[in-house]
Amino acid sequence: MPIMDPFSATGFFELADLADAIDRIPYQPGQVGRLGLFQETGLWTHRVRLERRAEQLSVIPVQDRSAPMPAYVQQPRQGISIETFRIAEQTTVTIDALLTVRQFGRDGQAQDVQAWVQQLLADMTIRVDATLEHHMLSALRGYTIDADGSTVIDHFAAFGITPPAEVALNLSAATEAQLISAINGVVRQIRTALGARTATRILAFCGPTFWDEFTTNPHVRKTYERAMGVAELVNQQGGRLVEGTIRRPQMGFWWQGVYWMEYEGARPAVLEADRALVFPELAGLYRVYYAPPDFATDAGLGRPRYARALPMTPDGRAIPIEVSSYPLALCVEPEVLRRVRSGA
Repeated sequence: MPIMDPFSATGFFELADLADAIDRIPYQPGQVGRLGLFQETGLWTHRVRLERRAEQLSVIPVQDRSAPMPAYVQQPRQGISIETFRIAEQTTVTIDALLTVRQFGRDGQAQDVQAWVQQLLADMTIRVDATLEHHMLSALRGYTIDADGSTVIDHFAAFGITPPAEVALNLSAATEAQLISAINGVVRQIRTALGARTATRILAFCGPTFWDEFTTNPHVRKTYERAMGVAELVNQQGGRLVEGTIRRPQMGFWWQGVYWMEYEGARPAVLEADRALVFPELAGLYRVYYAPPDFATDAGLGRPRYARALPMTPDGRAIPIEVSSYPLALCVEPEVLRRVRSGA
């Protein structure tokens, strides 16, 4: 159906066809969520309370058979309490807008109230989900980092742990032996922190500069090219990784006991371009807790997100709508987290 074209050179009232509607959707980071690392847990209150006990393994010295037995000292328990947050957005649908704005991509059709509300809720939910991904990635660094880059919670401090030192790989100058030794050291530290447990694998999320320098390093490049060649072969044979249906950063490769992946879309405050976050993949190690909302209608066990349209304003002119979540993403043992950089 023709619509009036206000930009026509021949006049405001000239009719023109709406040929197509283009909805530009930005890339939404989601690699942490797609890996399923974080176990979701609902809370009955707005605080996360954790209890930890770390047993220390030591060698018992030999004793004379007639000597008194040394006493076993039980390790003290540690109680941790951390407040959850609210991430939320609210907007208002006005009746005037419903009367004067046509539906997106539709000629001559006014907005349907329910359809517009549902679209706005869906748009805001995408932003909330992107924020949850940001918080989960932050937890893999050992912090809760806000949108402005400020640190809201230092998880190491909350657990009474000294953050491990960052490891420099010096990708531009290190020999193969130096590079292997440095990565082996990181892997050993993580395995020591895990104790008797065995991780599914050790992962590394790489910033773009780190990824480029790492994959072009002469000691790594052959392994990387071999891995990418196998992926391309699968594409050509019509397998699962069909060209155009999978983003390159989702494809990783093994090198020295670590599965390396580029993470796309991280904020620099969480993952700098020349850094990589290295962490073990192990069930139960990563949690995202959801507190109940701060409104009465949905009180109870916390859920991942809440989307609602509020009652129309008393004057009948607007409908407020909102999407909210009350999360806290944590690695419950932040001593297993490591960070490496590409420089010296």
